[in-house]
Amino acid sequence: MSLFRFLLLRHVDTVRLDSFHNDLLRILKVGGIFIHAIDMYIEDQPTSYSYQRFAAYKGWVTNDHHVQPIGHVYVGPLAFSCDMATNPDNILHGWNLLVPGLARLRERAQSVCLLVAGRKQPRSRNS
Repeated sequence: MSLFRFLLLRHVDTVRLDSFHNDLLRILKVGGIFIHAIDMYIEDQPTSYSYQRFAAYKGWVTNDHHVQPIGHVYVGPLAFSCDMATNPDNILHGWNLLVPGLARLRERAQSVCLLVAGRKQPRSRNS
């Protein structure tokens, strides 16, 4: 019997993403699915932090042969596009009231939600 039917985690530090992903796969049964929704701010000229974080999440479903991606894997450059979810101005205004330290970033960046989903595959005997 599985211990977890649903697991929600938020705000994983970039330096811990690989460890987080490895632990996630360790506790997930073969055939199990993970879905991770990530809020990111993407600017016209993305920062190295944004590139690093985006690459780490994308790597979860493209670099690990024990994970089968679920859905479309974005192959374009890191840039805001209309097919990405974003938050309307009234929501961002409310966020600025709650966390004013991010107000300047929100003036120049779009808040987008990335969805990363995969199914754990069985390990081969050679891995």
